Amino acid sequence: MKKKKPEFVKFSTIKNYIKESQKFRSSNDGVEYLTETITEITLAILNQAKIYSNEDSRKTIMLEDIKKAKKKVIGKKYLKWKDIFEHIKALTPAGIGNLTAAMENYIRESE
Repeated sequence: MKKKKPEFVKFSTIKNYIKESQKFRSSNDGVEYLTETITEITLAILNQAKIYSNEDSRKTIMLEDIKKAKKKVIGKKYLKWKDIFEHIKALTPAGIGNLTAAMENYIRESE
């Protein structure tokens, strides 16, 4: 028999949150996909945190294990300039013009 994955966030919790706080309706398959994604990410973080805990010869997953695991699984918050450039290349010429103007304003205000 296949082991059922845990439900870290209930389907109805997400559905109600979207309805009440976002003032939007949501499709059932979209909410289901989101709950599955949250479960996958949570399991990946916990599995990696367990590895870090084992490396330190502990049987307790600590906050620092989870923080390191989150960083490894989800990634960094800030993009490197090369990644940013890839996003810029996808902009339209008008979008690049707007970005350039915003950067020039930022530089002028910072001086």
